[in-house]
Amino acid sequence: MPVDSLQYNYIFVNENLSFDSLDINRLLRAVDMGCNVFMAAEDFGKLGDTLKLDMDVNFDNFYLNDTTKKTVDLQLLHNNIKDTTFRYKTDQAAYYFLPDSVHNHQVLGINAAKQAVFIKVPFGDGNFWLHSVPIALSNYSLTKDNNAQYASAVLSHLPANRPVLWDEYYKAGRVNNSSPFRYVLSVEPLKWALYLTLVGMLLFMLFEARRKQRIIPIVKPLENTSLEFAKTVGMLYYQTADHKDIAEKKIIYLFDYIRKRFFLQNITYTDTFYQQLAQKSTVGIEQINKLFQQIIAIKTQNSISQEQLLRLNETIDAFYRQTK
Repeated sequence: MPVDSLQYNYIFVNENLSFDSLDINRLLRAVDMGCNVFMAAEDFGKLGDTLKLDMDVNFDNFYLNDTTKKTVDLQLLHNNIKDTTFRYKTDQAAYYFLPDSVHNHQVLGINAAKQAVFIKVPFGDGNFWLHSVPIALSNYSLTKDNNAQYASAVLSHLPANRPVLWDEYYKAGRVNNSSPFRYVLSVEPLKWALYLTLVGMLLFMLFEARRKQRIIPIVKPLENTSLEFAKTVGMLYYQTADHKDIAEKKIIYLFDYIRKRFFLQNITYTDTFYQQLAQKSTVGIEQINKLFQQIIAIKTQNSISQEQLLRLNETIDAFYRQTK
């Protein structure tokens, strides 16, 4: 609302005008500085309380002029149609201002019961023009009989040659937040109390959950018993002193290595095989011949000595080192 513009006419028409405190303060400031505000409503909310206006509704007015239909007659007092009566067939035309609240204000319109429905309330350098029958200015009423003349006469009370601002924001009632926390969030101390409560609950749940969660048992990793197994097997062979059996197993592992590493599936004790193995393994032919001579000697004997086993082991280890 441009409160610094003093030459405006503001028009509000709605069943209820529920202004909040900020809107009321700006509206009062605008009127105090010279604006004119026309309002038609059955309830002016906090603004009515500020201007000390009390309203009531009298449904008995329906039967003052017509006992068969519900009607209310309205009449203006201070213009060229003051002797003309305008009839409204609706119970929404039964609202009026109580006499005690308007005795200091100018009454511009009444109903058939001589109750004020249109008043002028001076405020500062401007005026409020308040009408208790908003239905009289609705599109529906303007199409009935000569009621358009009544609406025109009511609005003609506003100062002429001024720009008119027609309100649409409050037309259907301001859309307010319906949350139950609306009031709490509108008050600064309550809002911060709510925020602190929520944060406290969050921290409580976080630390409480950590404190009471189930203890995770410590699972010991499986021990590597390969070394113990090797020691046990070695001790077993040492006690039995079966050197040839150990040599036979090392030979089996050697042949399996040759098959997988050099793709020589048919292992024979021939010069042709020795040449193939020497070429693929890049080991000298003399060392290959020495290795297989030891293998043949061990296989032809029923038992071997510890020295023979050690020499075979050294030769096989040398072959592994050169091929890997």
